[in-house]
Amino acid sequence: MEVDKKLFNVEALVGSSTIYTQLSEMHKICFGLSPKRRWSSNVFSSLFKAPGSVGFIALDLNGEAIGFLLARITIDEGELITLCVLPSARREGVATELFTEFKLLLKTPNRIFLEVSVDNTPAQKLYQSLGFSEVGRREGYYQSNNGKSDALILMYGL
Repeated sequence: MEVDKKLFNVEALVGSSTIYTQLSEMHKICFGLSPKRRWSSNVFSSLFKAPGSVGFIALDLNGEAIGFLLARITIDEGELITLCVLPSARREGVATELFTEFKLLLKTPNRIFLEVSVDNTPAQKLYQSLGFSEVGRREGYYQSNNGKSDALILMYGL
């Protein structure tokens, strides 16, 4: 699929209290989390300020945020912490473009890891289309509305 970059732009994410609040709200919309499980603006602030953290934000033509990616780079690998695209902007190439921008930063790392719920089939399909493959599982990792669900550990090999 060819992405029409005229529909949105991807920029490096610059942290601020306003941005952290916006990310928290978008994350809530994307994942439909209960209040106990939502990531607050303080969580995003801590994640973004951690060593090796990087982020990208996708903006529509009006400058409104429609998606973001937060990740961490270590000496020899990357970790995709969260990838969020608002429902109204899904299937438009936004997630692919966010991931592509992240990959461009990776000079030394040769692998990228992430965890995704076994219940999140659309995300699993997205990650498979990006070249990720399953390398493990964490039992009962996520708290779900029906109890606990496993996390699939996925890896992208550069």
